[in-house]
Amino acid sequence: MKNMFNMTTVLPPLEARKRPENVAQLRAHIVKLCRALSEDLCRKVVTNARVRLQEVVRQNGGHIEHVLH
Repeated sequence: MKNMFNMTTVLPPLEARKRPENVAQLRAHIVKLCRALSEDLCRKVVTNARVRLQEVVRQNGGHIEHVLH
């Protein structure tokens, strides 16, 4: 998974990943990834979502892709 701000990789390279064998391993992996997210990245995501939602309101609920790209 890459973030949309500076394209840094959050997940390890594909060859370094192995599939979880059970739900406990899957949960542990998800928790590990969530803990690796920085506060700065979370702030950027929330700010970006706020900007997009404000534009949706300005467009009366219409599509906004043409405005934001």
